[in-house]
Amino acid sequence: MSIPTTFDIEHKCGHEETRDLSDIPAGQRAGKVDWLKTRPCFNCFRASSKRKVSKELKAEWDQLHQDALEDQERSGLPILRGSDKQVDWAIDCRFKALRDGYDALVQEGDLDDADFDEQVLELARRIDLAKWWIDNREATPGMLVDLLADPGLPENEYACENTA
Repeated sequence: MSIPTTFDIEHKCGHEETRDLSDIPAGQRAGKVDWLKTRPCFNCFRASSKRKVSKELKAEWDQLHQDALEDQERSGLPILRGSDKQVDWAIDCRFKALRDGYDALVQEGDLDDADFDEQVLELARRIDLAKWWIDNREATPGMLVDLLADPGLPENEYACENTA
């Protein structure tokens, strides 16, 4: 499965634009697209506003984060590197990506648990950079397998002792 280079972006203001992100590394494109979607277009930049979060949504996020922290210990995933805010967000992104990947590839797909561990979890254990998980949080399970196989990080970015 190839990773796209052009994206249709609907900005926060509702205006649409097609952007070519081929000059951005494949592992960072999804994050850039998501960031652009949260921003108004250039002409509407001053019209942006902050959103409010309900108590129910906040409780749901807190539960997801707690589940992600428990899964990190259980799965042997490394502690992530980054700012405190990045790490908190990336733990949730990684948890959702791996959970959705397991559902699609094992429960609904052709992989068994051993194959998933080899093709996904072992590679996921090599990436301890919070930014990478945030940038790739919208990757489909098929894209996740490709991105984990070639995360687009220089060798010096593999800082955890679990590298191959």
